[in-house]
Amino acid sequence: MPTSNIRAAFILNALEFSEKISRLEGVRRIAIVREITTPMKNPEILCLVVTVSEGAPIKPIADAGRALKGRIGSLSGSTGADVFLASETHEYLGRTCSYRECRPRAACRGSQCYGTFINNDFHVFTLDKEVIQSPPVEVFPQVAIRSHIPDDLRRALEEYKK
Repeated sequence: MPTSNIRAAFILNALEFSEKISRLEGVRRIAIVREITTPMKNPEILCLVVTVSEGAPIKPIADAGRALKGRIGSLSGSTGADVFLASETHEYLGRTCSYRECRPRAACRGSQCYGTFINNDFHVFTLDKEVIQSPPVEVFPQVAIRSHIPDDLRRALEEYKK
């Protein structure tokens, strides 16, 4: 299957995001999940799971996630990106906040998230514990592929490991 421009951009942005935030304090693991790990020719959303240690600063991850959402959201046919956060005990914490400043907003779907930069909109979405424990593709601290993935993603990950 030839790689579409959207898939290629998703893969590139996922790996660049991973490289950037892997250096941040408290980041323990970065995984790629959902659409981009399937043969979907034109995925609509890029999804990553970032496992963090307790007390890790979330704002730098949210800042990087917001930039990623902007880049991906500018692609035709894309609905954006989600950066899901998980604890080291594989608990889903929520998504990174899309706002530069964390304060009460009418459009915010998070509950009790003021000041944390974690959008804990569990009433809208939750990530299965199984996906957190054993994601299809782990990028950091090492590349691990746990399921059949498209060749374009496999090639990009092989190059990324070098």
